[in-house]
Amino acid sequence: MKVRISDIAQILLAHAAKSAFYLDPTSGELLEKSAVPSEKGHAYTLLPMLAEIQNITICWEYTEEIEEPEIRHELQSILRRDEQAYELPEFIEVLHYHGLEEEWETYKEAHLQDILADWCAHNRIDYTD
Repeated sequence: MKVRISDIAQILLAHAAKSAFYLDPTSGELLEKSAVPSEKGHAYTLLPMLAEIQNITICWEYTEEIEEPEIRHELQSILRRDEQAYELPEFIEVLHYHGLEEEWETYKEAHLQDILADWCAHNRIDYTD
């Protein structure tokens, strides 16, 4: 059975870095750690935490695509200050102020799906979009 990347992305986006999720590579089932059967725990693969993959790089790549130099500069200034932060409230606030929140969410989800596809390939997990 193939795992759907979009399902994994939705779980990670909905739960952010709040809890660990595991994947049964044979069934495609996604479970929180507390729901993984102890006798089958070795068969499940830990999904990457969103905080690990939604890092500053995604934000930088997004800002490079913004055509308005003032907005791009404002966002990049925030990123220079908060290089170690995974949650960037000021970054999101500026996006909201300029009406770019929806565009950012679309970009982030697409980029997340690319990262998850690479993760599946690396872990030899069959997947589909």
